[in-house]
Amino acid sequence: MTKSNYIRPVIGKRVHDAIAEAAPKMVALAQDPENYGPAKKFGLAIKKAGVDPTDPDAFEAFQDKYNEIEQTKRAAQGLFYRKEFVYEPDEAYRTQNHVEEIGDRHWQLATATRNHNQVLKFSRLTWADDDNQDLRDAYTQELVVNEVVKMGDALYAQYLETLKRWEPKHFYNYINDSIKQQPVFRAQALVTSLTELLKYLIQNKKITSKRGHELLAAVAEGAALLPKPAKPKGRTISLSDYKRGKRKN
Repeated sequence: MTKSNYIRPVIGKRVHDAIAEAAPKMVALAQDPENYGPAKKFGLAIKKAGVDPTDPDAFEAFQDKYNEIEQTKRAAQGLFYRKEFVYEPDEAYRTQNHVEEIGDRHWQLATATRNHNQVLKFSRLTWADDDNQDLRDAYTQELVVNEVVKMGDALYAQYLETLKRWEPKHFYNYINDSIKQQPVFRAQALVTSLTELLKYLIQNKKITSKRGHELLAAVAEGAALLPKPAKPKGRTISLSDYKRGKRKN
């Protein structure tokens, strides 16, 4: 444009210099997923998952799960979110039986509410974390959030312990009671969810590493109380024996 006299040389040089200065910054910014728009994030996610976008059933299933994860993250961050994708636990903590005081601590509804919301936030972030695909494959958002929040509410009601005051022995007691009173799959979901929650809290410095690992040890101790899977009945045979018998028949 400068050579063709569409713009003055001084303007052409300024624009050229600005482009040269911006180019490396643009490349760097383009490599950070935090700067991607929603459409690009979704496109990269579906490519990474190996989903065929021309398969309507596979595409819709992936889209629903993707929306659930993203909207759950938004809810945990206090942003606007689509409520149909995010599980909301009940607020039974407001009316459940509770102790009135322990030492110099007194039960307060405002504290119970803050504790409920804090545990809810971190249970959502744990379930939706990019590194927790195994947790999502094993358990629904509803099950993870419900079990963890219910425990957080109970620990405050019984011991006036908020998240940073959780005690290992009370973790163990709650898991033990859960195994006795709930179906095994719910107790298993609680143990798995608590393990991932504590790892998330330690990694993000929401609790001290020392306290976090003490709580993890209590969870592992409680997990040992879970019923062992039943052993198959009858005599087992090796694959090679099975194949030999099949050839004879």
